[in-house]
Amino acid sequence: MRKYRFSPYLKAVCTEYGFTEEELFQKTKRPDLVEARRTLIYLCHQHCQEEGISNSYIVEFFKKYNFDMYDSLILHHVSRYKELDEKKRSKDISKDVLSRANISAS
Repeated sequence: MRKYRFSPYLKAVCTEYGFTEEELFQKTKRPDLVEARRTLIYLCHQHCQEEGISNSYIVEFFKKYNFDMYDSLILHHVSRYKELDEKKRSKDISKDVLSRANISAS
């Protein structure tokens, strides 16, 4: 795994939501932190799908921050992200996060 595969997404999400990396990976269920982490998980998952690689890269990335993650939890967050995106937002926030950070979605 390239060491910094998901770092651009992490920086973009932290900037978009106004959190530091340490805050983002706090083990709390605060709704604003959960939403930010869920966006990060979604972006990382999309990257894995586009690159044809497994979600184990996401698990390893979150491990670096002492945050437990596993495949079924990734899929849960991706599913919830899509559900909430359809209900709450008129557009996909992940594209906004990426565009503000000048990161390509593809």
